[in-house]
Amino acid sequence: MISSNAPAPNAPAPNAPGSKHSPLENQNHENPYFFPQEELQQADAEMDWTFAYLKSFIHEGSFDDVRFNKKSQILSTHIMQIGDWVKFQKGSQDLRQRLQHIQHIFNQMDLAATYMDYLRDEKYIDQYMARSLVQANIGLLALFNRYGIPDPTAAMYLKIVYQLRRTLQRWEIWFRALQTVTDGVGFIFDTQLVKAQTTLDTLAKLHPILHPPHPFTVSK
Repeated sequence: MISSNAPAPNAPAPNAPGSKHSPLENQNHENPYFFPQEELQQADAEMDWTFAYLKSFIHEGSFDDVRFNKKSQILSTHIMQIGDWVKFQKGSQDLRQRLQHIQHIFNQMDLAATYMDYLRDEKYIDQYMARSLVQANIGLLALFNRYGIPDPTAAMYLKIVYQLRRTLQRWEIWFRALQTVTDGVGFIFDTQLVKAQTTLDTLAKLHPILHPPHPFTVSK
């Protein structure tokens, strides 16, 4: 028999990314930046919530930059507060490593959102290709665990790494063949290409069949 007090089947879990408040805010709505003294348990829950919330901006390899922009200032303050608390409490190496990865994800998303705002005019093929590459780099963040370590159990890990490595080879050839590329777009494409190649090499090392088929570099 189901209790009348049980949550509705579709109700979000208290600490899920879809929840209105993080664990800290749920505990103290009047002062959301008050950190209680149940240090390890509270910090663990807060890190997990923030990590899951950041990953909620990634959908099947694409980045929801519009929603991220709406939440970025709140998230920036929230992550800063976590960092201050971990530093003040002299958090463990485990917490510091997880915090560092959360900060990395946020910074990458923040930069990607800036680039994607600049690359809005998709009628120009150079902007479209650079934008697709920015999206791909954010999508790759979903293949790392909360410590920033490659997670081969992530959905479609092998398929994503294999296909994207091959896709980047084609994209570079096509991009170099374009007759008109603005300097800003060219810079974004080149830096994002190097980033994607480096990340994919790291991910591919966990699979002998992927590492490395034929390394490729950006044309000079």
